[in-house]
Amino acid sequence: MVRPMTYKVKLSWPEVVGWTLLQAMGKIHTDRPDVAFELHYVGENVPPGFHDKRVRLFLNRDPQGTVALTPVVG
Repeated sequence: MVRPMTYKVKLSWPEVVGWTLLQAMGKIHTDRPDVAFELHYVGENVPPGFHDKRVRLFLNRDPQGTVALTPVVG
């Protein structure tokens, strides 16, 4: 019996914490070209709600704009 291949959709990117915004967006887009990005600084209020085609990126307020928190779909 042959098992069908299962495709795992990536939902989070802990590896990009500390990366620059452009590096992180590039990696996430490579893994999930179907999602849109929403950018925020750490500490900003964000509207509640889940969207399966959105990744929120929370950035540090440093000159490089590094990713502060693990980006997740939602």
